[in-house]
Amino acid sequence: MKFRSNKYLTFLFTLLLSSSISCGVSSITNQKSDAPAEAVGSSQIAENLPLSDSQLPNPTAEGALVASDLASVTRQAIGSLDLQSRLIELYDLVNPSVVQILVYTSKSDPTPLGSGSGFVYDLLGRIVTNNHVVADGLVFEVVFSDGSRSYADIVGRDVDSDLAVIEAEQLPDDALPIELGNSDQLLPGQLVIAIGNPFGEQGSM
Repeated sequence: MKFRSNKYLTFLFTLLLSSSISCGVSSITNQKSDAPAEAVGSSQIAENLPLSDSQLPNPTAEGALVASDLASVTRQAIGSLDLQSRLIELYDLVNPSVVQILVYTSKSDPTPLGSGSGFVYDLLGRIVTNNHVVADGLVFEVVFSDGSRSYADIVGRDVDSDLAVIEAEQLPDDALPIELGNSDQLLPGQLVIAIGNPFGEQGSM
């Protein structure tokens, strides 16, 4: 099994992430404020919105914010909260498909040579990772998001695109293959989120 195209497999889970987030960002920028037309005291703004005093516009001499300033502050706050909610939803959706891969020289040696990230590709147990993660190992152990573990074997690799596929001996019951994205739909400047296990920090975002 050999993979030659970055188009379909070069960590395609990041493509899904970028597409999901770009939709969220578009919806954020198109939101309109429901702020009241009348001016509201700056103390009330600071009390109800998650902004520090330094982020608030300067009040007028009467200690009030004009309606245009209030609308601007409200849009910033709503946009920030909406993006945060989207990121939380995205993590909850994708993280169950992300795995940590531990690399050993043998099953008798408990000390890993290193570790890396991958994602569940299908229910046959195939997992996509980077070739450099598995290049120097002989034994591979997959740690799933629920903490369960399984040994895996290499079934394909492509050094040029730094991709490899390993197959776990068994998957946990709740393992979810990740939905792949389409790189042809991406545009420069879109936001990309990476979820993985860099430097052993399992399940980081």
